[in-house]
Amino acid sequence: MRGAMDEEMRSYRANDLLHVTALEDACAAGCRSYYLGESGWSDNLAKYKERLGARRCLYAEYRSERLPVTRAERVVKDAVKRVIGFKDF
Repeated sequence: MRGAMDEEMRSYRANDLLHVTALEDACAAGCRSYYLGESGWSDNLAKYKERLGARRCLYAEYRSERLPVTRAERVVKDAVKRVIGFKDF
């Protein structure tokens, strides 16, 4: 996490080494696919994963909630991001 978030740590490229090593191990074990996780709406994260060989897979996600918890969570997160000046890229 620190390697992805701290500008001064990015130059070490620890995340690249971690993922490449994990991919090599998966290939050596005979795996035909490797799940890199969801990228959400982050184009930068999606591009990073594509550099590792990932392909985008769009899908619909549905939630059925009695109370609008997901919407409330999104509103709160967006408000906090605005207050602290965080920018989604």
